[in-house]
Amino acid sequence: MNGFRRFWIPTASIKSGEWEACPCGWRGDEPAWCPHYARAEVVAWWKAEIKKRGSVEAVYHNIERRLARLRMSKFPFAGRRK
Repeated sequence: MNGFRRFWIPTASIKSGEWEACPCGWRGDEPAWCPHYARAEVVAWWKAEIKKRGSVEAVYHNIERRLARLRMSKFPFAGRRK
């Protein structure tokens, strides 16, 4: 699929706080995949980014911008036509 794989998290791991429901919106269109869980530190990063940027969409926009900048720094002539 896209680098992710589906697996089940034991209820005890969720209750211990090791895993939390992630606010990233990944696969929100598929009710069978909701809620999506992630490690607590990943959830904390998402929450901080959403608070800083205002929405999940703005976080994704920032990620896309950073990836584009990274691609341009590594491959400065990629995608440019002469």
